[in-house]
Amino acid sequence: MMMGCCAASNTVLAAVCVLVCFRTTYGYYGQSDSCMTEVKEQLEILTNEVSRLADARLPQKHNVTLDPVTLLSVERHPAPSRNTFTVNFTMNVPQIYWFVSSYTEETVLETEVQNADGHSSISLSCDPDECTLTISDTNQSSTMRLVLFGHGNEPLVQDEFTVPSLTIKHDSDLVYQPGSDVKVTIITPSKGMQETFPILRYSIKMIDENGSRFEEKSGSEWVQQIEETKYLRSKETTLRVKTSRHPVSGFLVLSLLHRDRLAPIVKDLEVTHSVVLKPKGQRGPFPDGFMFFPGLSRSQHTTEKMCEIETNCTLNCSAVGGFMKDLQIYRLLSNGEKQRVTNGSQ
Repeated sequence: MMMGCCAASNTVLAAVCVLVCFRTTYGYYGQSDSCMTEVKEQLEILTNEVSRLADARLPQKHNVTLDPVTLLSVERHPAPSRNTFTVNFTMNVPQIYWFVSSYTEETVLETEVQNADGHSSISLSCDPDECTLTISDTNQSSTMRLVLFGHGNEPLVQDEFTVPSLTIKHDSDLVYQPGSDVKVTIITPSKGMQETFPILRYSIKMIDENGSRFEEKSGSEWVQQIEETKYLRSKETTLRVKTSRHPVSGFLVLSLLHRDRLAPIVKDLEVTHSVVLKPKGQRGPFPDGFMFFPGLSRSQHTTEKMCEIETNCTLNCSAVGGFMKDLQIYRLLSNGEKQRVTNGSQ
């Protein structure tokens, strides 16, 4: 009966049905229902593909996101109490920031970034279980997070990675009219009908409704998935940002996580991108005059050397706000007075 149903379709659809249904003919009782469900899902995917081909001639507005770096390889060099990892990459942005986290407080014994022939590397030492390296552009609108696996006592090299790509079906900022919601569609990749999709996460980094702090919110109260369409090698997910209920401004944060427990070193690889969210008439993600100074992690580093006595020094200051300028640097003296640093470059 199922084979007759399959034969009624065209040649391409019949081939799909026969392959799926045949492999469950001699299985356990009840597998035919599972097979039929899978066939229906695959037919829906093929129907979506046909519809998309019909719409291919229409103009599309897409924003293809750019990761801060392109991974080349990750090396692991074991030691009795700590592992040393070297992450090799090329930079896609002029400058990066990066930080390391682990289960223990004392994570990094040595860190450095080297540049040669257009390639860069970060070397770090951390506890033997696992540690996480996050690389970001300077305004943290694009990040890449790597979970580095440390078990074992043999040196390893990994030079193949599945980096999730994220395309936003929108060519500019997310701008909403007061009293209305804003929608956005995200395209995520797949390697075929039998492949799983990367895990999509989303949240809002925003000024709170009192206009005094910068915070992150998630859940259907703030962002809700309203539609999902699967294709042969991709999936489109449409989100509704509930700005009618919460008229906030800031960023919609989108993350894709690829998890591979069989990978030798990088078990989790996550890319995150932020899209400006603002009401109509506002120049940027923040109202004029807003400024907030969040705390910085002590393990955060840049591509410049950190401070050392009697040497040139790089100072890091993280601020949230719009149109900041005229930065002045002061040295705090032992007597409590402040001395302006006039020979520093910004």
